[in-house]
Amino acid sequence: PLQVADRLWAHFEEKFAPYAQEALKQNIKWDTALKLASIVQREAAGREDMPIIAGALWNRLLQGMKLEVDATVQYARGKTSEGWWAPIKPVDKQIISPYNTYLNKGLPPHPISNPGTDAIDAVLNSTETKCLYYLHEESGTIHCAETYEQHLDNIDKYLR
Repeated sequence: PLQVADRLWAHFEEKFAPYAQEALKQNIKWDTALKLASIVQREAAGREDMPIIAGALWNRLLQGMKLEVDATVQYARGKTSEGWWAPIKPVDKQIISPYNTYLNKGLPPHPISNPGTDAIDAVLNSTETKCLYYLHEESGTIHCAETYEQHLDNIDKYLR
C-alpha cells in the first residue's frame, strides 16, 4: 500500500509541476489552487465551463463572500439513499461542517474531489468576469449573473 501511495503522489507531483510554477508566479498557494480546483471540478458541466466558474468563485472569495456552493454541501452531507452526489435540499444547507460553504466563508479545509488538470488550469487562468453567480440549465448550458437579483431571474427562467 505504501508503494501505491508513493506512486500516486509521484504521479500527482509530475502532473501538477507545470501548474505549481504558475501558481507561484501568481502568488497562489498550491493548497488554495487545489481546493478551488476541486470545487470547479465538481461544479462544472464540462471543461468549457471551468474558467467561468473559477472566475465567479475567485470573485466571491476576493469580495469576502461565502462561496455557497452545492458541491461542498454534497460533500459534507455524504452518501444518501439517492447516492453520493444527490441534489441537495434546503435543510442540507444547515449541516454543521467546515465543508459547508453556505455557513462558512472561504474555502473548505481540504479538496472535495480529485481535481483534474483542466480544473487546475481554469483556477490559474480563470475568465475575467463580473459574474458572481452561475447555474446550469438542464441541457448543461451555463448562465451567469452579476447580481443576486439577476441570478434569481435566471433560476425562474432556466430552472422552473
